[in-house]
Amino acid sequence: MTFVWITTLGILRWPLLAACALSASWARRRRRRVVVVVAVAVVVLLDMAVEASDRVGPDADAGGGATLTVLTHNVLFDGGDAEATIAAIRAADPDVAFLQEVSVRRASVLAAALEERFPHRLEALSAGRGHGLVTLSKQPLTPIESWASGRGNVVGQCLEVAGVAACNLHLTSPSVAFDNPHRFVPVLLHNARFRWSQWETIEETALAHGALIMIGDVNTMVVEPLFRRLRRRWVDAWRAVHPFASGATYPHGSHGPPNKFARPGLPFVRPDYVLLDPSVRPVRADTVAAGGSDHRPLIVELELPPR
Repeated sequence: MTFVWITTLGILRWPLLAACALSASWARRRRRRVVVVVAVAVVVLLDMAVEASDRVGPDADAGGGATLTVLTHNVLFDGGDAEATIAAIRAADPDVAFLQEVSVRRASVLAAALEERFPHRLEALSAGRGHGLVTLSKQPLTPIESWASGRGNVVGQCLEVAGVAACNLHLTSPSVAFDNPHRFVPVLLHNARFRWSQWETIEETALAHGALIMIGDVNTMVVEPLFRRLRRRWVDAWRAVHPFASGATYPHGSHGPPNKFARPGLPFVRPDYVLLDPSVRPVRADTVAAGGSDHRPLIVELELPPR
C-alpha cells in the first residue's frame, strides 16, 4: 500500500496545504483542530522536501559536446489525427523523434509523410492489434534490443543514434485499472509492479550499452514511487530546465475519433519524459500545444558530453 499512500499524498499535497491554511485561520481557538492541521501540514511539507532532496541533477561539467534535439510523442494508435501529428513533428523539427503507441497502419502513414525530413527510421511494431514504437531520425540509427509486454504491445526499444545509446519507452498504461472499477486498487497496484519490472529490464540493457537517454511515455506520474526511484539515477530534463513549471502533457484532447481517456482541455499530468544521464546537459525543454493525440509532444535540446 506504499504506492497508494505516496501517490495519494503527492496528488493531494496542494489541496491539503490549502485546507490546512483555511482550517488554521478558521479554527484559531480550537487547539485540537489546529494541532491536526499543523500535523498534516508538516507531513505534506516533509514529503515535498524529500521529493526535492533526492532528485539527481546534471553534473557540474555536463555537456560540452554536440547538441541533439529530441522529441517524444504518443500518437494515440489509430485514434489520433495523423495530419496534425505530422504537422507538429515538422514544425518542431527535432533531430530525432521518438514516437509511441504506433500501429502498423499509422507507422506507414508517418513514414511516407516524413521520410524526406527524417530519412532514417527504426520500427518495433506489434504483429497483431497491439501498438509499437517508431524512431525517426536525421542521422543513422542502429537497433540494440526491443521488448514486448504480455499484451502484445512493444514497451521499449534501445538503439544508437549520433554515437549515443537511447531507449524509446512506452510502459504499460495504468488505465487498465479504469477498465476494472470493481478491482481498481488491486489492478492499479499490479500495474505499478508490472511497470517497475519493465523499467528494470529495459534499464539493465540500457546501462550495459552506456545509454544516456531514456525517453518516451513512461506512464508514471511524478508523485509515484517508481518515478521517485528512477529520478535518483536519471535527470528529469524538464524539471532541470523548468524548476517550477508544470510540463503536463496529458490529456491534451484529440481531433480524431472519440476516446474515453482523451477530452479536450488543459493537461494536468506528466507521463512523458526525457530522462538523461547526469553527463548530459538539457539546454531547452518545451511542450508542444499541437498534434493530433491525447498527449502533447515534448521537445528537449540536449548538449551531449564530448566523445
